[in-house]
Amino acid sequence: KEILPPPEQPEGVTGVVFSPDGSQVLAVGMDNRLKFYNVADGMEVKKMPAAPDRLFGIALSKDGKQVATAGYG
Repeated sequence: KEILPPPEQPEGVTGVVFSPDGSQVLAVGMDNRLKFYNVADGMEVKKMPAAPDRLFGIALSKDGKQVATAGYG
């Protein structure tokens, strides 16, 4: 069952993680950005500045206060 349309990232999504409370999805992709989406409506709520590398991995701390991304350039 699809509960959220796939995040729109032109060059592809390479990593996703849900927030601890399940209200948001964080996604990284080949566009070098970390984006936050509301699960309820699929809308993008925040976009971080572009990283110097293409992002392919993401991790979130248990409390949701810290996020780590991995990339390559």
